[in-house]
Amino acid sequence: MLATFAVALVPWTARNLGALDALRPFGTQSGYTLASQWNSEAAQNNSFRAVTRNPPQMPEFADLFRRPGISEVDVEAQLRKRALRFAATDLTTFSLPCG
Repeated sequence: MLATFAVALVPWTARNLGALDALRPFGTQSGYTLASQWNSEAAQNNSFRAVTRNPPQMPEFADLFRRPGISEVDVEAQLRKRALRFAATDLTTFSLPCG
């Protein structure tokens, strides 16, 4: 089973290393995914609480998507950092029942 995992992961990791100039074995989606859920808009106490948002359309992330020359790797890292910081400072937001 481990060999199968390695056979699938090694080519993808090599592809990411060449395409992104960074070691990202699983890609660059984690920051985007975290930021789409852990943000101030999703934390609002309304009927859309905890609904996934699109980070490029959110004012709190606009600077990342409008900055010329920023790499995909850097955007992902910043989104992940901001989302985790938000989650750490507002831990109770999504621990309460929604709706």
